[in-house]
Amino acid sequence: LQPIPPSLVGIKYRLGKRPCLKQREAQDDRVSCHREKRRVDICCDNHVVDENGIDANTHHDEEALECQRQQAFQVVIADAAPFTIAHRCNDSKWFAQMSLPRELSVKNGRLYQTPIKELDALRKNRVEYNDVVIDNDTITLDRVEGRTIDMELVIRPEDKENVYKKFALRFAQNEKFHTELSFRPYESVLKIDRKFSGTERALVHQRRCLVNGDANELKLRVILDRFSAEVFINDGEQVMSAVMFTEQEANGISFFADGAAKIDVVKYDLV
Repeated sequence: LQPIPPSLVGIKYRLGKRPCLKQREAQDDRVSCHREKRRVDICCDNHVVDENGIDANTHHDEEALECQRQQAFQVVIADAAPFTIAHRCNDSKWFAQMSLPRELSVKNGRLYQTPIKELDALRKNRVEYNDVVIDNDTITLDRVEGRTIDMELVIRPEDKENVYKKFALRFAQNEKFHTELSFRPYESVLKIDRKFSGTERALVHQRRCLVNGDANELKLRVILDRFSAEVFINDGEQVMSAVMFTEQEANGISFFADGAAKIDVVKYDLV
């Protein structure tokens, strides 16, 4: 087997090399050995009880939910793209792609997914903007660019009585390519669209997600890792992901609003 070239070593590989992550994996092993002793027995309508003893489709009392919160965290790695989709080019030796490791938790009866805390150790070169108004325009922000970044974004209407019609974040962008993440507050729909990302395959280019809450504020955390984008919505209540085949030189990021929107941006390089 040939060694992995340094240019192909992404965030996920570097995370796996960190001692703190290995320590978490060891802790997970200990938890799994003793999980049965802490199991909460909940039986309702013959629902299948999961490994933590909580059925997410059933209402449970506060004692059961508190027991779930006290149990050790769960870490999962999702399949970001199957083999038939994630083949980057005809001469590539690499297939498929996994997501970043994610922590699972239960809040108010809902399953939340968030990036593992160890990712924070890779954050460098913080750039922050507050109360930036975009009024029927497309803008860029100085030093907000890149293909391996972690960006937190809060979107609000500039005037609550006159809510913007659409907001869009475009990334992996140059004069020819981009992938777009857009939100229409009147529909509460968040959409990711990669039809201009440069893929040569007949793929499903658009995915939509119905976002909970109102138009007053939307919180996004967008993590780009060279060939992928992962979007954590409202602190992990929902998650969207996409694999994109755009050339690495396309590293621009822009913001668009149809109407007047106000945004806060915090961006880190992942190094």
